[in-house]
Amino acid sequence: MIELHITMSGRSYRPDADHHIFGYDRKRFPDMHAAKAWLRQRYGTCKRQPMYRDRDNGPPLHCGYVYHFNGADWSHSPVEKWRQQDWVEFRESKPADLAAQPRTVAHE
Repeated sequence: MIELHITMSGRSYRPDADHHIFGYDRKRFPDMHAAKAWLRQRYGTCKRQPMYRDRDNGPPLHCGYVYHFNGADWSHSPVEKWRQQDWVEFRESKPADLAAQPRTVAHE
């Protein structure tokens, strides 16, 4: 199973504005093909950059993408616009076989 961990951040159009995290999301898919299809449908052709995770031993690990796009809130007047970055990390999850784990007994 593939999980996408999405951290959403935004900032105003001012050049000196900082990004602020405003939301998190997690999506689950049966395989990588389904996860990538969902990403294409959600983000389309917006700009993306590779995202890396540092490792103690070895080169950085390519773990996902940062998607850049312009956002807008049309539900309020006047329309508020901002620049958004979604940090999307791929993770593989496997079910745990609890029967195969050694049993421990608590001692008093």
